[in-house]
Amino acid sequence: MTQHAGLQVFGADGVLRLDTEDATALILGQFTTGSGHGDSGSINDANLSLGTPFWYVISLAWPSGGFAYVGYGPAVSISGNTVSWSWPHGDNGAVATIVYGVH
Repeated sequence: MTQHAGLQVFGADGVLRLDTEDATALILGQFTTGSGHGDSGSINDANLSLGTPFWYVISLAWPSGGFAYVGYGPAVSISGNTVSWSWPHGDNGAVATIVYGVH
């Protein structure tokens, strides 16, 4: 039997809820993608080097009254310490809020 060092948290029902040998996420920040005119852009965060980066869109809005399309959203990529986005479907007035972090 191998013993590991770390922290384990169990619920009242005895089920393991957290094990520090599992990956846990660290949210580093969030940003909104510009003015709603299909703008591309990027942000830099040195803390992206602390682990494996991830991102997800938490909201899409059409402040100009544009139409929502199924599957519509920004194309997001992370390279090094830079999170970049573009709008592959052009300008329909959409604005996205994106959360990013590492695990």
